[in-house]
Amino acid sequence: MVQDIIKKQNEMKTLKLFSTLLLIMVCSKLFSQTDAYYSLEFNANFIPTGFSISPGALHPFSPILGTTLAIPDSSIVSCYIINADMKDSIILFENNVFPGCICQIVWFGKDENKVIVNSGLYKLIVEATLKRRGNLEIYFKAETKLLKP
Repeated sequence: MVQDIIKKQNEMKTLKLFSTLLLIMVCSKLFSQTDAYYSLEFNANFIPTGFSISPGALHPFSPILGTTLAIPDSSIVSCYIINADMKDSIILFENNVFPGCICQIVWFGKDENKVIVNSGLYKLIVEATLKRRGNLEIYFKAETKLLKP
């Protein structure tokens, strides 16, 4: 029984590592082929039951950083990058309508003018509002830290 639990935990760690490496490979290819400063990829095959954001994934030799956002239903979403001293902010997108989905958010380490920003600690902040029938609103705000090499 304990061995099964340990085996399952190891499988989950391997899957997480594999998905992080895959994200890094895809992002590295995108970074070399685009002048964009961020990208989004949606997976609507799995609809989550609640909002969540994963810890930021990074590649130590690349300025590309990413995270995964879970959105349970059609929502209005905004995403910002703020540096550690809270002086500079980069708007990735504001008030976009997202379907219920899993969303990969990738930041290429550039500002809105597509200029590579300095190395350092950054925060990725996501705000979402889910509107339901009967004027019920669910507000979600989360952040994850990103260390840009």
